[in-house]
Amino acid sequence: MKHLQILSAIGILLSTSCMNKEEKSSIPVLNIDPTNSTTLNFSRIFDHYEIIPLCNDTVNLLTKPFKIEIKDSLIYFSNANSLYSYTHEGKCKLKINNVGVGPGEYLSLADFSLNDNCIEINDRDGRKIYRYTYDGVYLNSFNHRLFSYSFKKLEDHYIFHSGCLYNKELNNDYRVNILDENGHIKKSYFKIDKYEREINIMEYSNFASFNDTLSFSYCLSNYIYDINSETNKRLKINFGDYNLPYNYIKEHNNIIDFMNSIKNVKYASLIDGYKESSKFLFFSYAFHGERPFVLLNKSTNQVYHFNRFNDDLLFENTSIRTGYAELPVLLTNEAYYRFIEASDIIEILEEHKKSLTPEEWTKFKQKHEKLYQISQNISAESNPVIVKYYFKSNEI
Repeated sequence: MKHLQILSAIGILLSTSCMNKEEKSSIPVLNIDPTNSTTLNFSRIFDHYEIIPLCNDTVNLLTKPFKIEIKDSLIYFSNANSLYSYTHEGKCKLKINNVGVGPGEYLSLADFSLNDNCIEINDRDGRKIYRYTYDGVYLNSFNHRLFSYSFKKLEDHYIFHSGCLYNKELNNDYRVNILDENGHIKKSYFKIDKYEREINIMEYSNFASFNDTLSFSYCLSNYIYDINSETNKRLKINFGDYNLPYNYIKEHNNIIDFMNSIKNVKYASLIDGYKESSKFLFFSYAFHGERPFVLLNKSTNQVYHFNRFNDDLLFENTSIRTGYAELPVLLTNEAYYRFIEASDIIEILEEHKKSLTPEEWTKFKQKHEKLYQISQNISAESNPVIVKYYFKSNEI
């Protein structure tokens, strides 16, 4: 394994390299020093961007989605128990909102998957998978009986993540279960310890698919796993002296106590927002009330470790604190996607107009013509926009 090139502005090394082999093991280790995160200028790794406004003519989103998927040039995401697809011009092409108890109706949309022939929706509360055509026509469903937050389909089976929840009906106390297309459990992984059962944390993303591989992470583990028919540790994230001891979970084994106390201790924990492609890996973690981001270029082994970022491609002198609201919603080999609230765009541009001279403001509007045009046609209640940041060629 090649040593990571040391980035002077990043300063995350705990040893002679960030990526090394765990002692007496072939598992690569990514060393992160939580005390040495910094500010990242987006222009350092991205060279241009694309703005995708989401039209308000038919749909008003209640919150920012936490993931998107792209198929046949359409952008898919879920929001408030509905599934949408949009063109890259921002036009809504599909809305599935079949909440109810009748045929083809679900109780809650927890996750979705885009497959070759259909869209599949995971009904968390109804514990079913519903299938629809890409025109939104209901096809069929099956009962998997698992209260689950996220899932993936892999060939002829399904993989569900249920967090720390014990399933009394199935006498199942595993985080991950593999089911066949009839809803029968074939294998189970990551048995839930009795001390973890009360620490059921809603996670933003757990699965990543690339190169015919399905990978998985969860917030109480510092490992990235490969999951196919078996499960193997693929990468260890090592915070050194700041690793959370397992005894801490035993001592704070209810969700309120755990979440309140973790903000005030020196430990790094709760890895979340996991995204991965064949070229990049991303995650965030909790440390002293903050949520720093880590982006690894797997081709060059460069690591970007930051707790603030300057979106200097889109704005001028705007430092943004990392956190759940700023997590990327998609990571590919070419680009990094995130949502920006319409109200944030309006506020930032108003501040720019006040702080810049008339000549500087005119130049800014010319440089960011599409952004300025969008700002003139939205209100604080408008849908968020998607920004697609393209990685520089030397990053790819």
